Amino acid sequence: MVKKSFVVYFGILIIILDQITKYIAKSSLELNQSIPIIKNFFHITLTTNTGAGFGLLKDNNSVITFITILILGFIFFYHDKIPKKGK
Repeated sequence: MVKKSFVVYFGILIIILDQITKYIAKSSLELNQSIPIIKNFFHITLTTNTGAGFGLLKDNNSVITFITILILGFIFFYHDKIPKKGK
């Protein structure tokens, strides 16, 4: 069984690495410029997305924020009501 703390720490590590990568890209690239990491295979390209995944709800950040708050509220409300295995 994977401990909850490992999952939380791993998630935090992924978020930190994501933010570091974004910071480096923003500070060293122009918009739509690429840096090859592995030639002909993997490049980092600076681009923007004002919506959710794949450009859904483009330029509707207030709608995305509202939906996110609703989902988080649902998760926090029902988290303790889910039966635990072994109890």
